[in-house]
Amino acid sequence: MLRIPDSDWRTVDGVPQISVAFLRKVTPQAARFTQWIQRTHTRLLRAPDNVLSCCTSGLIDGDIPDKNGWLSAGDALALLTYSVHS
Repeated sequence: MLRIPDSDWRTVDGVPQISVAFLRKVTPQAARFTQWIQRTHTRLLRAPDNVLSCCTSGLIDGDIPDKNGWLSAGDALALLTYSVHS
C-alpha cells in the first residue's frame, strides 16, 4: 500500500494535491523525471475522454510544475496510470 506522508499532500479549495517531490520519489525514472513526464504526457493525451475529464486543463496543455510544485491528485493518478512503468 502506498503511504503519502502528511508533508506531501494538501487540500487547496477542496482539491487534494500531491507534491511533485513525492511523485518523483515513487517514479521509477526519478533521475530522468522530466523525460518521464514528457513521455507519459504523450501517452496520456491518447487516453479516453472520461480519463482526461479528471485532469486539469494545465496538465492537458503540458503545464508541469517544477520540482517544488504541486499537482492535483487526479493529475498525479493519471500520470502514474499512463506511465510506461504503470
